[in-house]
Amino acid sequence: MSWKGIVKSVNRLPHNIRTATGLGESTRDYKYEELVSAFDALQKDAYKLHDEARKFRKSVSDLFLHGANIAEILVDIYNPVNADDRSEGPVTRHPQTSSQAMKAVQEYATQSRELQETIVAELDSIDSYVVRPMDDLISVTKSIAKTIKKRDHKRSDYDRYRKSYKKLKEKKDRTSSEEKNLSKLEDQLDKATAVFDQYNDALKEQIPIFFEYCGEYMEPITHYFYNTQMRIYALFYESMERIVSVEYFDLESDIVERYEEKIGDVKSHIESLATLTGRHGNSGGRLTTKVGEGSRSNRRSDSRSPGPVSREYSRNADKDLKSRKYDRDRYDDDYDHEDDPPPAYSSVISSSPTRKGSSYNISSNPKLFPVAAPPRPPPATKPRPKNYVTALYDYEAQAEGDLSFKKNDRIEVIERTADANGWWTGKLNGKTGLFPGNYVE
Repeated sequence: MSWKGIVKSVNRLPHNIRTATGLGESTRDYKYEELVSAFDALQKDAYKLHDEARKFRKSVSDLFLHGANIAEILVDIYNPVNADDRSEGPVTRHPQTSSQAMKAVQEYATQSRELQETIVAELDSIDSYVVRPMDDLISVTKSIAKTIKKRDHKRSDYDRYRKSYKKLKEKKDRTSSEEKNLSKLEDQLDKATAVFDQYNDALKEQIPIFFEYCGEYMEPITHYFYNTQMRIYALFYESMERIVSVEYFDLESDIVERYEEKIGDVKSHIESLATLTGRHGNSGGRLTTKVGEGSRSNRRSDSRSPGPVSREYSRNADKDLKSRKYDRDRYDDDYDHEDDPPPAYSSVISSSPTRKGSSYNISSNPKLFPVAAPPRPPPATKPRPKNYVTALYDYEAQAEGDLSFKKNDRIEVIERTADANGWWTGKLNGKTGLFPGNYVE
């Protein structure tokens, strides 16, 4: 703003404050106010149409883009898993997808991708036929808004000079200086009146003309949106018609009944897979595990779900397994082993004595290790509370030393590992043995 404009703004400020607070008079032209109100609404609509056109282009493009992506994902889901050379055996889904269903979903993916590419090319014309024309229209409305604001300033000058002239004119006893000032105010009032009338009359005359031109300007945009949406729907219909021609989809049955029939079968099959779905309460059968070769440290499964259990020994190592079964009597009911973590399973098995005179009996030789006086027994301590877990599945002992239990049995934990997938020591019905930690909670 120039210095001259700043001075004018300062001179108008007192009058604008009085007018805003209702203490001052303001000239009103009701016809002009109606036109300006309609213009403000049109300008807001121009901004909205500009923004909505861009959103329309993006939304429709995203709609068909995501539709094409979903179709490709469906192809991956329908496509049977092929055998992997690195796997121990063939891995396939059962039952495999029928050739007719596979053909239908592949055709759906092809048509969806072609449709998406065609629609994107169709939507690119929105910039040329809608966005840029609306930019031009908004530019014109900004120029008109500036003229309206300038007219309001001229009205403020007119009201201000009119009030000053009227006040001095009504004064009866005027001095010579006041007479000169009255003549000056009269000239300023005449000029302000002429300028205000010029802007006011021009706007009242030209704003209706602008409305007419704006209606004609919007007509091709309206036709464009109509034709664009019609082409999009037609392309979509043609694409879906090609998919239906595969003759896989059932268009005769009631869609709701057909859906309920299909989803019922799927639910029943999924609910039977208790291990995969985690719905263990729905599985009424027993879960047994096939034991293979491997170390106990490799007896792993997914978190809290059963899986194949492997050992380091084979069935030919029965003698080692029998020797591994150390004395269970040392596990007293009031003794807690949680503070003493057990050694790794491989070290336990490898250090198991296989013949007499092993390293376990070296310390018993008084010549090598003198026997000291036995220490005083520690003072009696309050027994720690027992720790119990609940079985999630049935488990049958796979080797000597394992603890068998049924689902929902409460097992006393004597010794546990930090790893929930490890092998814990527990007691049930007076029997002590090892069991997989991921079978309980």
